[in-house]
Amino acid sequence: METAVNNKINHQAELQGSVALIVALVSFSMLFATLFLGYSVFRLTSDMWPPAGMARIPLTIPTLSTVIVLVSSAFAWILEKSGYERKSMSFYFISFFTGIGFVVCQFYLWNMLKTIGVFTNSGIYPSMIYAFTWIHTAHMVLGLIAFIYLGFLLFKNNWILDDSIKLQKANSVLRFWHFLAVIWLMMYALLFVL
Repeated sequence: METAVNNKINHQAELQGSVALIVALVSFSMLFATLFLGYSVFRLTSDMWPPAGMARIPLTIPTLSTVIVLVSSAFAWILEKSGYERKSMSFYFISFFTGIGFVVCQFYLWNMLKTIGVFTNSGIYPSMIYAFTWIHTAHMVLGLIAFIYLGFLLFKNNWILDDSIKLQKANSVLRFWHFLAVIWLMMYALLFVL
């Protein structure tokens, strides 16, 4: 009887966690969709691209950021597929530290933008570039905080996620991380490449 009650409680907690993750991802998706829509309208109605007086943003740092976020997401995926075993500890650390590297790259990007004369008050185009990258970086910092939580969860439980609630929490952190990688890929394509 007690096992059935515990299973029901675990199932409800899993369901609540899944719903919470879906609500969070939909909310973040709507935020970025609004930004993408605004940027697209501005871009499609402009006679010239980039707008007159604006330099095209060099691809070096955005491309490096893209490689870093893809590596981080790939190692997070490997960590998840490994079942969070102790032998996969290195995947956790690689994913976490490349995530930090991505955030550091954003500071280099903002410095590079200032160096080429692209400031937030230079018009709509640079304001949108900064808005996209600031908001995404803020979400990456949230993702890194979630990664720290995941680390505590894994280390506290000696890399044994012995119940479905712990496993669901770990998977939620990594799904959020993958979501941020996908958003960056879309930003990279739309803001820097096209």
